[in-house]
Amino acid sequence: MGVHRTVRVPIYWLFVGAAVMFISPLLSIWASVTIAERNARETQQAQAAASEKARIRTCGTFTALLDVYIETPPSTAAGRGVQEAYLEQYRALGCEPPRKK
Repeated sequence: MGVHRTVRVPIYWLFVGAAVMFISPLLSIWASVTIAERNARETQQAQAAASEKARIRTCGTFTALLDVYIETPPSTAAGRGVQEAYLEQYRALGCEPPRKK
Protein backbone atom coordinates (compact mmCIF):
# COMPACT_ATOMS: atom_id res chain seq x y z
CA MET A 1 0.00 0.00 0.00
CA GLY A 2 2.83 2.36 0.50
CA VAL A 3 4.10 2.07 -3.06
CA HIS A 4 5.25 5.41 -4.44
CA ARG A 5 5.36 5.93 -8.13
CA THR A 6 7.77 8.29 -9.71
CA VAL A 7 6.56 10.14 -12.75
CA ARG A 8 9.26 10.94 -15.20
CA VAL A 9 8.62 13.69 -17.70
CA PRO A 10 10.97 14.06 -20.64
CA ILE A 11 12.73 17.43 -20.64
CA TYR A 12 11.28 18.45 -24.02
CA TRP A 13 7.77 18.46 -22.49
CA LEU A 14 8.98 21.10 -20.06
CA PHE A 15 10.10 23.22 -23.01
CA VAL A 16 6.77 22.67 -24.75
CA GLY A 17 4.92 23.67 -21.59
CA ALA A 18 7.05 26.79 -21.18
CA ALA A 19 6.48 27.73 -24.81
CA VAL A 20 2.74 27.35 -24.44
CA MET A 21 2.67 29.38 -21.23
CA PHE A 22 4.95 32.22 -22.36
CA ILE A 23 5.10 32.40 -26.15
CA SER A 24 1.39 31.95 -26.85
CA PRO A 25 0.31 35.00 -24.82
CA LEU A 26 3.03 37.09 -26.43
CA LEU A 27 1.90 36.03 -29.89
CA SER A 28 -1.70 36.85 -28.95
CA ILE A 29 -0.70 40.32 -27.77
CA TRP A 30 1.34 40.93 -30.92
CA ALA A 31 -1.54 39.79 -33.14
CA SER A 32 -4.10 41.98 -31.36
CA VAL A 33 -1.85 45.06 -31.54
CA THR A 34 -1.19 44.44 -35.25
CA ILE A 35 -4.90 44.05 -35.99
CA ALA A 36 -5.79 47.17 -33.99
CA GLU A 37 -3.18 49.25 -35.84
CA ARG A 38 -4.45 48.02 -39.21
CA ASN A 39 -8.05 48.81 -38.28
CA ALA A 40 -7.06 52.29 -37.09
CA ARG A 41 -5.20 52.94 -40.36
CA GLU A 42 -8.16 51.75 -42.45
CA THR A 43 -10.57 53.91 -40.42
CA GLN A 44 -8.33 56.94 -40.88
CA GLN A 45 -8.17 56.36 -44.64
CA ALA A 46 -11.95 55.98 -44.83
CA GLN A 47 -12.45 59.21 -42.87
CA ALA A 48 -10.02 61.06 -45.14
CA ALA A 49 -11.87 59.79 -48.22
CA ALA A 50 -15.23 60.83 -46.77
CA SER A 51 -13.86 64.25 -45.87
CA GLU A 52 -12.53 64.76 -49.40
CA LYS A 53 -15.87 63.66 -50.88
CA ALA A 54 -17.70 66.18 -48.66
CA ARG A 55 -15.24 68.91 -49.67
CA ILE A 56 -15.85 68.20 -53.36
CA ARG A 57 -19.63 68.32 -52.85
CA THR A 58 -19.34 71.61 -50.97
CA CYS A 59 -17.12 73.03 -53.73
CA GLY A 60 -19.83 72.11 -56.22
CA THR A 61 -22.39 73.99 -54.17
CA PHE A 62 -20.24 77.12 -53.94
CA THR A 63 -19.45 76.89 -57.66
CA ALA A 64 -23.15 76.87 -58.48
CA LEU A 65 -23.81 79.79 -56.13
CA LEU A 66 -20.97 81.85 -57.59
CA ASP A 67 -22.02 81.05 -61.15
CA VAL A 68 -25.39 82.64 -60.40
CA TYR A 69 -23.61 85.84 -59.35
CA ILE A 70 -21.60 85.84 -62.59
CA GLU A 71 -24.78 85.59 -64.67
CA THR A 72 -26.56 88.23 -62.58
CA PRO A 73 -24.10 90.46 -60.71
CA PRO A 74 -25.30 91.68 -57.33
CA SER A 75 -26.72 95.20 -57.34
CA THR A 76 -26.69 95.87 -53.59
CA ALA A 77 -23.98 96.00 -50.96
CA ALA A 78 -25.59 93.05 -49.19
CA GLY A 79 -25.51 91.01 -52.41
CA ARG A 80 -21.85 91.84 -52.97
CA GLY A 81 -21.13 90.85 -49.34
CA VAL A 82 -22.83 87.50 -49.85
CA GLN A 83 -20.89 86.96 -53.08
CA GLU A 84 -17.64 87.80 -51.29
CA ALA A 85 -18.50 85.40 -48.43
CA TYR A 86 -19.19 82.60 -50.94
CA LEU A 87 -15.91 83.36 -52.70
CA GLU A 88 -14.03 83.33 -49.39
CA GLN A 89 -15.43 79.90 -48.54
CA TYR A 90 -14.67 78.66 -52.06
CA ARG A 91 -11.03 79.67 -51.66
CA ALA A 92 -10.77 78.37 -48.08
CA LEU A 93 -11.89 74.94 -49.23
CA GLY A 94 -9.25 74.92 -51.96
CA CYS A 95 -11.80 74.44 -54.70
CA GLU A 96 -10.63 74.26 -58.31
CA PRO A 97 -10.33 76.19 -60.54
CA PRO A 98 -9.29 79.31 -58.60
CA ARG A 99 -11.79 82.14 -59.03
CA LYS A 100 -11.46 85.90 -58.89
CA LYS A 101 -15.19 86.56 -58.71
